[in-house]
Amino acid sequence: MSPVNPSDSSVTYANYNASVAQDAGTGARFVAGYVEAGIQLSALLASMAHNALTILAGVTIGLLIALLLIRSAARAISQPLEQLAEVAHAITQDDLPKDPRLPVNRHDEVGEIAMVLKGVIDGAHRITAKLDVDRTLLSMKVDSASKKLNKAEEQITRTRSQMKRVAYFDPVTGLPNRRLMLEQLAMLMQIAARERRHLGVLLIDLYGLRRINDTLGRDVADSMLREVSERVVDTIRHSDVISHDEQPQDVSRVGNDELCIILHGISAPDDAEATAIRLLAALQKPIAIDDKELQLSFYMGIALAPDHAKKPEELVRAADVAVNHARENDLKAPALFNAAMDEAGSERFQLELDLRKANFDQELVLHYQPQIDTETGRVIGAEALVRWNHPTRGMVPPFKFIPIAEESGQILALGNWILNQACRDIADLKARGVALPKVSVNVSAPQLTQDFVRDVRDAVIRHQLQPEELELELTESLLVQNMETVMERLTTLRSDVGTRLSVDDFGTGYSSLAYLSKFPLDELKVDRSFVMGMESDETAAKVTGAIIAIGRELDLEVVVEGVDSPAQFHRLRELGANIIQGFLFSKPLPLAELERFIVDSGFQDILQELRR
Repeated sequence: MSPVNPSDSSVTYANYNASVAQDAGTGARFVAGYVEAGIQLSALLASMAHNALTILAGVTIGLLIALLLIRSAARAISQPLEQLAEVAHAITQDDLPKDPRLPVNRHDEVGEIAMVLKGVIDGAHRITAKLDVDRTLLSMKVDSASKKLNKAEEQITRTRSQMKRVAYFDPVTGLPNRRLMLEQLAMLMQIAARERRHLGVLLIDLYGLRRINDTLGRDVADSMLREVSERVVDTIRHSDVISHDEQPQDVSRVGNDELCIILHGISAPDDAEATAIRLLAALQKPIAIDDKELQLSFYMGIALAPDHAKKPEELVRAADVAVNHARENDLKAPALFNAAMDEAGSERFQLELDLRKANFDQELVLHYQPQIDTETGRVIGAEALVRWNHPTRGMVPPFKFIPIAEESGQILALGNWILNQACRDIADLKARGVALPKVSVNVSAPQLTQDFVRDVRDAVIRHQLQPEELELELTESLLVQNMETVMERLTTLRSDVGTRLSVDDFGTGYSSLAYLSKFPLDELKVDRSFVMGMESDETAAKVTGAIIAIGRELDLEVVVEGVDSPAQFHRLRELGANIIQGFLFSKPLPLAELERFIVDSGFQDILQELRR
């Protein structure tokens, strides 16, 4: 019996013992007992055998279900991993899938891996696309750069070609220049020496081209040069002594006004001279430029190898010496080089060098030849003539150095010196009370530029002269070079500056009376060549008389130069000429002697004797 319920879960053994010890039997009592039951094993087995198959079937089915569930779960896990593996393998093989099947919808680690892998693939596609774009742009840039490079190479090729052309060809005519000509000449001379044949060089001097350039302008001069070059090329292309190339290189421009022709394949000097004569005939025809017919003078020189030289430079120099000889002697036929020419050419070359180095103030001096009015018996003017007192050669006559100055371009500086010195001398005579109404200064064609007009005005003002005290003598050939330009400048000199103008050597050029009547002239000078022929040739006297009559009809003052004898004086008086210049009265005089000539009037005695 127990006062405590033993089935109460909260009663412990200690509580139970304590409760029993404290309570003496009051309150409810509980009975605690033990029941022992026994079951036979056979009976148990018999009872269990009935359900064993059911249990086994259930267990088997449960196992099968568990296996299916496990398989399904494994499949659900392995399939996404296989997809991931396939995509990863494709990536490693550089076969990036465009639309990969990835388990991105899963919410587990596999899904997270798939999302990461998809991001990698998308990023790779973006990078690939960018690379494709960059590759395309790069390809385009490379193509563009390649095209630019090709253009640059073409430009370089053209530039090299242009540089070669500049280095070896003349820009105006397109002909080989001196450099290329000498290279070709050296090769041809070697061939000719090996074959023991002659080879010639023909130089053509285009005389007057520089004057045309100065008066008519460079365009006209270049047009004439091209026309002359074409005529030369056309002529030698049909020659039987030089090559028949489609574009012959035998013609070269070796100077501003010189052409050179290489004559190879000739057997004798006569062949070279025959070619030169054919060329001269072709070149003498007038050249039409801007509705005008212009004409140049041509001088030709020939040198042969090995007779005259064995080196290219020496052969060309020999031909140049021959050209100078032809020019100085006004030869219309080609000149063949010889040793005597070389001596004269060397002298001319040295004179040109000396003239370039000359101190004009110390070496040059002006002499004046008086002009006498035989009616009034007065000195009405004087012509200024330059003299060169060479330091070693002594007095060099003008006919030797004036042509050199004109051809070398030094005539501009020389003419300017003469102009200023003549004005200075007039001013000095005036300051000493010596009356000299005018001084004539010769003007060559290259001088008649716009700058010359300014120089004349400056000289007159600087020396405080009256403009009419200075007279400019112009050659007749100068007037017909470019009528408009010459007319404009002469009008400025006559009207604006106020100087007198005289046409010199009238009758020796090509001008017509129509030309002469249009220019603003004050004086006409009869050339000495007509005066010299009057005594023995009545035709010359008639021509002189006609020129004097023309001058009077045009209201020009007529001066006759070169009068050296009384017979000439009397004949000119009969023809109506009053103003005389020549050795009959006086040779050209230094300034001091001119002053004495004017003051002493010594010519009056001669004049009185002539009038008897």
